[in-house]
Amino acid sequence: MKPRVIIADDHPVVLEGLQWLLADHVDLIGTAKDGGALIDLALRLKPDLIILDISMPVLNGIKAARRLRHELPDTKLIFLTMHADLPYATEALRMGVSGYVLKSSALSDLLAAIESVQKGGTYVSPQLKLPAESQESRKFT
Repeated sequence: MKPRVIIADDHPVVLEGLQWLLADHVDLIGTAKDGGALIDLALRLKPDLIILDISMPVLNGIKAARRLRHELPDTKLIFLTMHADLPYATEALRMGVSGYVLKSSALSDLLAAIESVQKGGTYVSPQLKLPAESQESRKFT
């Protein structure tokens, strides 16, 4: 069964591209262009998975993810972001985000993240070199 997914990104071309690229892999139930709209949509639709950017207007992805972790603890979160900085990735994992995928990655990376988190694992883009204490958080299934 395909996961019910919401995608949040403030760039229309990214939203449209992801809708097209993921059409055969997920059941897309909604999109949001900012963190505030994402919260409203997610609380209403209760998706299985949310793919969200970190840099968004109104409420950034970090703040939105914190609130979603509290309000929808069973919903899996994957950051899809341009931020290749280790502090962002390690903070995301600490706060309970299940996946951290770079926008510079191939589609196969995002699909691997979706598959991994749906199975209860975590996923971090292979290009990111996590510090040793975070290596146990990186699990590929």
